[in-house]
Amino acid sequence: TDKTLCVTGSNIAGKLGDGTGVGTKTPQQIMSDVLAVSAGTNHSLILKTDKTLWAVGAGGYGQLGDGTSADVRLPKQMMANVISMSASWNSSFILRGDHVLFATGNNDLRHLGLLAEGPSSHIFRPTQIMTDVKALSAGPYHTMILKNDHTLWAAGDNKEGQFGDGTFDNSVTFKQVMANVQAVSAGSSFTMILKTDHTLWATGVNAHGQFGDGTTTSVKIPKQVMADVKQVSAGPYYTLVLKNDNTVWVTGLNDKGQLGDGTTTAKIKFTEISL
Repeated sequence: TDKTLCVTGSNIAGKLGDGTGVGTKTPQQIMSDVLAVSAGTNHSLILKTDKTLWAVGAGGYGQLGDGTSADVRLPKQMMANVISMSASWNSSFILRGDHVLFATGNNDLRHLGLLAEGPSSHIFRPTQIMTDVKALSAGPYHTMILKNDHTLWAAGDNKEGQFGDGTFDNSVTFKQVMANVQAVSAGSSFTMILKTDHTLWATGVNAHGQFGDGTTTSVKIPKQVMADVKQVSAGPYYTLVLKNDNTVWVTGLNDKGQLGDGTTTAKIKFTEISL
C-alpha cells in the first residue's frame, strides 16, 4: 500500500529486477512509487505512479521493447503516459493514456496482430495495434481486445476455436468476434467472455473442465456457462469467477491446488469455495 514493489522467486534472465539474476525465497524491495506490475514468463512490466512503464528480464523476443534482443537485469523505461499493460509469455501489450494499444515481442502466431518486417516474426519496439481500446487479455498464442464500444476482437492462433467466431481459422490481424462485451480473459487455447448483461460465455478448449459447464466438450461458438458474474479470470487450464453476490467459484485443472478448495482434484463444474 506504500507503493513499493517487492519481488520473490525465480530470477531467470534477471526478471526480478534486482540486478543479480539470483533467485530469492523472501520478498526483496526493488522500486518505489509503483502503481501496478505484470509478470510474463521471464520478463516483468512495471507501471509507476507517474505513468511511465518500465521493463526488465528476458528480451530475446523483443518483449522489453528496446529494439534489441538483450536481457536486462535492472528495470529500464519503455514508454510514458501508460494506463495499463499486460506481460504475456514472451510479449508485452501496452495501453497508452489516449486508449491506443501497442505491442512488442514474440509474434510467432501473429497474436500481436502485426506483420513484422524482415526475417524475424518478432516485434522489437512497441508498435501501434489499435485505437479506442478499453482492455485486453493475452493468452499464450491468441489475444483478445475489448474496445470502448464493447466490441470484442481477436488475433493469433484459433485452431481450437478460442476466438469464438465459429471457425478454426487463425488471423494475422484483429477481427471482431462479438459485441456487448464487458470483460474478457484468455487462457491457454480458450477464452472466457463476460457480457454486459453479466452472463459468462466460454469458447475453445474445455478438456480440463475449464468452462465449468459440467462437460469436457470443446466449442468454437461461445456458450453461456453462468449468470450474475462480476469478474472472471482464466488461468492456463482453469477459471476463477467472482459473482455479483461476491462469492467465488472455480473450475478446471487443480493438480497444484490452484483452485484453492483444499484438494488437488479437478472440477468440470463451477464450485463455490470458502474464503
